[in-house]
Amino acid sequence: MSSPTDEQIALIRLTLEDRKMTYPDRFEQEKLLNSHKAKMLVEQVFAMLSQ
Repeated sequence: MSSPTDEQIALIRLTLEDRKMTYPDRFEQEKLLNSHKAKMLVEQVFAMLSQ
């Protein structure tokens, strides 16, 4: 899994700061954050399984 781009990092940061974009951009913002959260959880599972 690759790392997010600079633009994606900025969107994730905005979301974590609880700043919302206007629609329809908010949909993409939330979709990106959910994908990022899923990636982080998958990485945690792999780390736990490899112990």
